[in-house]
Amino acid sequence: RLVEFKEAGLVQDMAPYAEAAGVEWDSFNQNVLNTCIVDNENLAIPLSSYVTIMFANKKLLQEADMLRLNEAGVVDFGNTPEEFIAFLQEYEEKKPDDVYTIVGGTTGDDPYRLWWSFYGQTGESLLSDDGTTTNINSENSKKALELIVSLTEKGFWPVGMENADQAFLADKAAFYVSGNWSVGSMTEAGKDFIAMPIPQVYDQPSAWGGTHVFYLNPRPNQTEEQKIEAVKFADWMASNAAEWAKGGHIPAKPEVEETEEYKALTNRDTYAEVNSY
Repeated sequence: RLVEFKEAGLVQDMAPYAEAAGVEWDSFNQNVLNTCIVDNENLAIPLSSYVTIMFANKKLLQEADMLRLNEAGVVDFGNTPEEFIAFLQEYEEKKPDDVYTIVGGTTGDDPYRLWWSFYGQTGESLLSDDGTTTNINSENSKKALELIVSLTEKGFWPVGMENADQAFLADKAAFYVSGNWSVGSMTEAGKDFIAMPIPQVYDQPSAWGGTHVFYLNPRPNQTEEQKIEAVKFADWMASNAAEWAKGGHIPAKPEVEETEEYKALTNRDTYAEVNSY
């Protein structure tokens, strides 16, 4: 969006005002901050990240004797697409008939985001450096798509299900693919679950994600002082984002994760690493 806004003249460089406001750019997660930089201009101050993750139902996995966790405290699917599929196949054979292996949206954004997560794990970039060509039909792109297709073809993931989150909350699905914005509501519902990154089955960790940001519209009648104050507010919000993070979003400033308010939140540390990639 920032690229589009810049082309349309709807956003301006924050750097001159950030310096006067005392913004410390080093206080931000640099991977997240980099999403706000276009043509060497700091077009926004990031507040938090929203990412596609996977939810695991601990109760159902324990009942199938398949709650296998790695050192990070998340489900160990193995390190390859074959091992990932084998884990799901094993659960498919052990689960009750009225329980799904995986649920999640199979139209719209959800499968697209999951595809991009797996595709990113191959290490290939979707666009060329100059933005004029795409790798959408590359072998890496196809194998990421084929992996997702296999989940439905093998019967692990029902197509066209509405309200997939309700199936997960009702203990009718072992895994649920959605976004970290669901963590807060699931925690409040008393669900015993693990929120985890999309399993890494290719060369490098990767996940689809976006960033909530504050940016400045170019306003001819706005004074320099007003712009500086607006930037101060945005930076203050980023430094005090524990309240906002209750929904499940990952703060853009690592220092927020060290506050007592943030530490009091549960089900967060198992996926916070996603901010770094």
